[in-house]
Amino acid sequence: MVDTLSSMPEEMQTARNWIAGSIDGLVPNLPFSFTYDGVSSREFLPSADQAKWTWDLKREEVEMDEGRTLHSLTYDDPHTGLQVRCEAIIYADYPAVEWIVYFQNNGDHDTPIIEDILAMDVSFTRPGPGNPTYVKRWIEWKGEAETVALHREPGEFVVHHATGGVHSFWAFQPHDDELGPGQDLTIGGVSSQPDLPFFNIEWPDEGVIAGIGWTAPWRADFVRDQERSLSVNVAMTEWVAPWQAEAMRGAHLVLRPGERIRIPRVLMLFWNQDRLRAQNRWRRLLLDYYSPRPHGELVKMPFGAATQWHTEEQNIAIINWHLDNGMPIEDFWMDIGWQRAPSEEEAFEHLADDVVNEELFPNGIQAVSDAARKRGVKYLLWFGGDERCRFQAIYPYLERVRKYRPELLSDEYPGNDNGNPMINKWMIDHYGNQIENLGIDIFRWDSRSTPPPDANNDRRGINWARSAEGFYKFWDALLERFPGLVIDCCGGGAVNMDLETVQRSVFLHRCDYQCGGIHEPENVFNPTGMQGQTHGITSWAPLTSGCVRQLSTYAFRSAYSAGLRITFEVVVESFFTTPPSAPSEEEFDVELARKLSEEYLSVRHCFYGDYYPLCRYNLDEDAWMAWQFDRPDLGEGIVQAFRRTQSNILTCQYQLHALEPDTRYELTNFDIPGTTSLTGSELMNDGLIIDIGEQPGAVVIRYRAIK
Repeated sequence: MVDTLSSMPEEMQTARNWIAGSIDGLVPNLPFSFTYDGVSSREFLPSADQAKWTWDLKREEVEMDEGRTLHSLTYDDPHTGLQVRCEAIIYADYPAVEWIVYFQNNGDHDTPIIEDILAMDVSFTRPGPGNPTYVKRWIEWKGEAETVALHREPGEFVVHHATGGVHSFWAFQPHDDELGPGQDLTIGGVSSQPDLPFFNIEWPDEGVIAGIGWTAPWRADFVRDQERSLSVNVAMTEWVAPWQAEAMRGAHLVLRPGERIRIPRVLMLFWNQDRLRAQNRWRRLLLDYYSPRPHGELVKMPFGAATQWHTEEQNIAIINWHLDNGMPIEDFWMDIGWQRAPSEEEAFEHLADDVVNEELFPNGIQAVSDAARKRGVKYLLWFGGDERCRFQAIYPYLERVRKYRPELLSDEYPGNDNGNPMINKWMIDHYGNQIENLGIDIFRWDSRSTPPPDANNDRRGINWARSAEGFYKFWDALLERFPGLVIDCCGGGAVNMDLETVQRSVFLHRCDYQCGGIHEPENVFNPTGMQGQTHGITSWAPLTSGCVRQLSTYAFRSAYSAGLRITFEVVVESFFTTPPSAPSEEEFDVELARKLSEEYLSVRHCFYGDYYPLCRYNLDEDAWMAWQFDRPDLGEGIVQAFRRTQSNILTCQYQLHALEPDTRYELTNFDIPGTTSLTGSELMNDGLIIDIGEQPGAVVIRYRAIK
């Protein structure tokens, strides 16, 4: 099969040109900036505008693997001892570059003020109307490149971005903001709340996708000048509130002798042609280089069952009931309700409320994890919570630390977050032991490292910087100790999704709106909301899970994603008995649940492929929703279509993407016996006709190339 998404020579050349000018050049125009002692770094670090500078520069180049090379630029100020180190990763198989910057004080005194820190400080200029733009165009049948003049039509910058994992029905809603002359746009928050830290800047026929790695407050400003350029700045900021990103102040700090901090990681991918193709290149880049690999293999998102507040006996009965009834669950998820607060004697070891409640689990949690593993099922245990949940089962209570472990606090590190190195070491050891002793395969982390306020205005931003870096060390230490461990990143949903967390974790719970109706009880597990989440998040993050609570073909198929969680309300409620009892045949259609489970597993691999939305995002009940997942490496894919509750439309026709025009494809509608066949040209040009007679209704159509 010909892969139409492979990097084109002009894309690679664009990336190489940019890297040469910003990273590798003799006088690089660095893609980051800061102000030091009142002077912009543009004035004293090497730049394209200034060939002389006062700071020493050392370069280093190390081959990481076949696809990546690490380029390091280290700048030393001979007067104050400040060292600025930029580490950039150059990709051989993607038109992409990543960079991260470290500041370290190697002097004997505090540095002058470092402020206005921009992890990304770049600009892009679009072609003017009617001006020829010369590009390299690859002529495949000749096997060579030719230069052609293209007169591009006028077109503006458009910033494509999305809402984050907020506790709302419209979580991950996509946005497309066009910026004309003099206009600007600001997005931001903390990690992915309220905005996702990913965006795609499009201008005629090309663009740049960027992602930010910073599980802390950030802000991105897009400023359009009066001519043809757009500047993009990404700043690390202090905490104000997720809904007040415009009020977030930037870092303003001194570094003490020997102190080092890092700033947000940035990844950029250059693209040509159409934006859908670009978003799939982004998905592939994340899957290839930015996704967890337990035991060295790309993580397989699980199909699992979840419970909360059940007892040991009830949980074991639920595991066995699923498997005995032919539902091939791969993990068993125990959420809140297994723990209690420690006693006086236990408080030295348990600074958070993560003691197993022996009244509910007389034989310990291990009895449940052992029961799961004996049936070939992995075990997931939840740690997290806040006052609303009546438990704090991740970060230690500060009052408890002061009383029982005061040595973990100091004037310099008064907080109970990962930025406190003593607390961080305690967490690494404590939760590592919990994972080992309780038999945990998937560690569900449901919280956020939140540091105390900075000590004074000349240290503004230092605590968040420490907290973010300490948090990564916490997770990295667990993953090093347990090479097969999978971390499920939460925090009330995927509010901690960024370039750092996607490398270390998966997202099995996208949004808390569907979890108990905390904010919108009328939308609990609404299939329309699940469809909207899939439509919005899938272009940015490949490894997320859907979930289903009510058993119906429509609801179940609405939750299909790379992973899937089932928590059928009738099932989990029926087991709240002593002894546990399963739902009756009248209460629950086991045969339908088994059929849909097997159907999902038969197509799950497609969700690791390329994603093409076939209609615009919407949450209207009188509309349809449809998308395509394509695996060009396997010559197959699926199309899903949904007719919502109030739609009067019986038939829709969708043009598919990225198929071989002359190849014939066999199509199987999972609800209709037999198969049909059409050519790739027919499916892409004429389109696939889909009929849905039910209201609501959902269709899954699988296609395979006929060899």
